[in-house]
Amino acid sequence: MKILVVCQYFYPEQFSVNDICFELVKQGHQITVLTGLPNYPIGKIDKKYRWFKNRYEDINGVDVRRSWLLGRGKGIARLVLNYVSFAISALVKSLFLKKDFDLILVYQLSPVTMALPGIMLKKITGKPLLIYCYDLWPESVVSAGVKPGSKIYNLIYRMSKWIYHQADEVFVSSKRFMQYFNHVLGYQSCITYLPVYADTLFDNIDNSIVPESYVKILKNQEKFLLFTRINCINFIIAIILKIVHSYNNSLNKPCFIPVKGI
Repeated sequence: MKILVVCQYFYPEQFSVNDICFELVKQGHQITVLTGLPNYPIGKIDKKYRWFKNRYEDINGVDVRRSWLLGRGKGIARLVLNYVSFAISALVKSLFLKKDFDLILVYQLSPVTMALPGIMLKKITGKPLLIYCYDLWPESVVSAGVKPGSKIYNLIYRMSKWIYHQADEVFVSSKRFMQYFNHVLGYQSCITYLPVYADTLFDNIDNSIVPESYVKILKNQEKFLLFTRINCINFIIAIILKIVHSYNNSLNKPCFIPVKGI
């Protein structure tokens, strides 16, 4: 099967869409990805992709087509420009893509507007559109501080509802998303629950690396503030697993508060 994947983010940016596309290629599918220029999470375009370089790549058998966008930078205004620039650029880019794909898959993170090129291609080609909703809109903007009922929220709500309703099928990463789609967005078409898989990073976590003294000290706490860094993620996960295991069936459950390190 020939599948067009639309996502604002792709390798070398680290998102699960990379693994999905690579695995589909291994299974014999032909995958084309319409994506942006790598700039997440730093906010600056990777030097390798500046000045119109590497707009077309073959990465592990995936045909990658990159659209221009403005780097995320810092601040809300710059982030909005990042979102809008990709949507417009990818819409234009999609007009020049070869239209021989069988299916359009939008791997929808934030923003939901990354689905717009897929919607336009569906209308042009008549091919089915599948949206895998990883970030639920407009709830994602609520968590960012936009007040429900405000003018900006209502605008984003109407836009999000329209975008989701263009899909022939929606995959959701949470069962609660299904309820939201039905009752809030009024989406009654086909919805499939597709949970996010665990990274192989966690396959071989060894609890024994955590000293028992850590557990004795931490077990008496109701809340845990975890200051994490990427180079010690295995140790952090090991701590969490060992503490949770020590509680067994206790009614007093620990609360973990992650704090991103540098």
